[in-house]
Amino acid sequence: MPVVSDTTHGSLLLRVRDPRDEEGWRTFYDIYAPLITRYAQARGLRPADAEEVLQECMTALARGMRDFDYSPEKGRFKSWLRSMVNHQVINFLRRRRDRQAGEEQLAVLPDTDPSVSAVWDRTWRVQRLTYCLEQVRAEVAPKTYEAFCRYVLDEWPVTRVAEELGVSANDVYLAKSRITKRLKDKMFELLGSDT
Repeated sequence: MPVVSDTTHGSLLLRVRDPRDEEGWRTFYDIYAPLITRYAQARGLRPADAEEVLQECMTALARGMRDFDYSPEKGRFKSWLRSMVNHQVINFLRRRRDRQAGEEQLAVLPDTDPSVSAVWDRTWRVQRLTYCLEQVRAEVAPKTYEAFCRYVLDEWPVTRVAEELGVSANDVYLAKSRITKRLKDKMFELLGSDT
């Protein structure tokens, strides 16, 4: 599988500084909304609560991106976003303290907790790969995508994949090769030379 970079392509960050750039914001939302939701759920929020945190985060991002100065030497967008999302999760839990979180749960939520970083980093990588894989899925034949998923993601033996899909073993290897290359290309499109 391709390596997933920890950086965000600067051109996308520049695009979303313009609130009228609907395509830029749609791409930004498609990438980061699932990341924020998954992270909030990984921190213990129910799906509906994670959606509320997502809306609060997107509102804050829409306001904050206008003045966001993309300067990699000052720090990564990933770190800034993690801090902002974690802050929103903590605020949500504080508002719902009586109903959802006791003091002991709030105590483990500080941004400096190493487990918070680990959860964020894993969620970051998974979401970027998921986003790019969905983009590739729309570009290839369904059987090719299915062969790739069963062989690469599900780790089925090539003979089983070939038999189940009614294709040759060579077709399975070609599906892996083609989709892996296209996935790398998509990652490059998303992240630039930092892939």
